[in-house]
Amino acid sequence: MNLNTLRQVNPLVVCQTNSVVTHMTANHLIALGASPVMSEAPNEQHEMLQYAHALLINIGTLNDQKLEYMHHAMKVANELEVPIILDPVGAGATSYRTKTVLNMIDKYKIAVLKGNFGEIASLVGASEAMKGVDSQFDGSEDDLIAIAKKAHDMFSCNIVITGERDIIYTSDKYETYTSGTVLFTKMTGAGCVLGSIIGAMYSPMDSFESIKYALFTYHTAGMNAEEIVTLDRPGAFQVELLNQLHHVSDEEVRVLFDDRA
Repeated sequence: MNLNTLRQVNPLVVCQTNSVVTHMTANHLIALGASPVMSEAPNEQHEMLQYAHALLINIGTLNDQKLEYMHHAMKVANELEVPIILDPVGAGATSYRTKTVLNMIDKYKIAVLKGNFGEIASLVGASEAMKGVDSQFDGSEDDLIAIAKKAHDMFSCNIVITGERDIIYTSDKYETYTSGTVLFTKMTGAGCVLGSIIGAMYSPMDSFESIKYALFTYHTAGMNAEEIVTLDRPGAFQVELLNQLHHVSDEEVRVLFDDRA
């Protein structure tokens, strides 16, 4: 889905995300032109999801009650054939998180699994350094590709790994890219917001290109924001990113496509 289409249809994204980023996720989706619903109550999931473009599940502030709500929403989403975007925040940091995500992947059809290198590596059984929910990755691009391929083969879903280099790995193809701006690393929840944008723009009929378009939209907005605020103002960057998501155009995103061709 391109930006012109998104802003015409205002796709509904049902978000069960973590409490650190709930407010910013909703604001970034609204700025982009999507319609977020931050709904957790099990007794309304069917009514919400029947109109949804995607369901975002983000386990950042995980507890048993939230987990119960997430399982219910994922079950309903699968019944209604609503794509699920799963963000396994902190997988690998604790066995609770790792086992939770593996259980979700085993029980439900996931459209996109999006995480950092350490999170995805931990899910496929590779031993990588994690600090809290942050990944410590100093490997090669070949390592990145190998982990993405293993995750895709094991879990039969589209894989997105983000960091200094990003990769999209689907059944059709894979590509790696330089991240949009270093300022994404200076704000909490930058990856969480990306997951919601992927949800807003995802198309099951063209998984790779729709994920790529979402990623490049986010990169473009981030680079535009960096040009305005400069690298030494991460607080101003967070505000300006909202502005740039509101203003970013398909024409600007296509320029990034051409530059990275």
